Amino acid sequence: SFPQAIRNAYALGQEAEALEPIVRVDGSGKAVGRISGGDSVVFYDVRGEREIQLTESLTEDTFARFPVNKDLRLNFVTLIEYARSLKVRVAFPPQEKLRNTLAEVLGRAAYPVIKISESEKAIHVGYFLNGRNEDLFPGEERVSVPSPQADSYAEVPEMAAGQVARELSDRLQRSTGGLIIVNLANVDVIGHIEDKNAVVRAVRCVDRVLGEIVEAVRREKATLLVTSDHGTVEEWLYPDGTVNTGHTANPVPFILADFSEGNPAPVRLKKNGELADVAPTILELLEIPKPSE
Repeated sequence: SFPQAIRNAYALGQEAEALEPIVRVDGSGKAVGRISGGDSVVFYDVRGEREIQLTESLTEDTFARFPVNKDLRLNFVTLIEYARSLKVRVAFPPQEKLRNTLAEVLGRAAYPVIKISESEKAIHVGYFLNGRNEDLFPGEERVSVPSPQADSYAEVPEMAAGQVARELSDRLQRSTGGLIIVNLANVDVIGHIEDKNAVVRAVRCVDRVLGEIVEAVRREKATLLVTSDHGTVEEWLYPDGTVNTGHTANPVPFILADFSEGNPAPVRLKKNGELADVAPTILELLEIPKPSE
């Protein structure tokens, strides 16, 4: 059964985040249940990351990243809209387009935005942070540093954090003003893997790199905000003693360090904020009017 196949994979040491492909076969080893021409397919995942490439492999006539049957003529439905370019039907299309996200408001104010991430999280810093919007807003630039190639990021828990920090330092030196958004992916990505040594290396790496970022911002007399959208590794075990490889709902820090010249106006942060407070806080610091959203 499929549940037993999952258990067998766990017994072999495979992680939930990186299971090897599982194919059901009959007694002769022939695959059972392969998608055939004219079939109906419902892709029920709700993210919109790797689902895009997987959908393309089954629906695009020009797909060429690996060999595929290009004559399937599938009735292909995705649960939500993964990308407007996909030739599929959508079971639950967006009811409305999110308006006045941070990048859109800054673009309208002619305020440049640079987003720096490694490729593993580029879609989060670009597409998701813009409210699931594929378009770049005026003045928006996205910089994607290639993530290392490895069978598992547990082998390279430092990932590309150092290169991301260097890219930030370079952009700060060349910058004439604007907002730079930087993502350090390590603790989130490695936190989903049950490998304590790799997790510790990831945390140490982020700690070191964040120190480099602080110094770069200090040198350029800029203002630094540090926060996260969730916790991950600070809660290592579930109550039953098993390892917690998921996100946590614990409060996260929100740190404001103003290194600008002169005497910056004192800023008071409320004690119990939430993720939705980050964008309006940035707009207030930049003295840009906040939309009603």
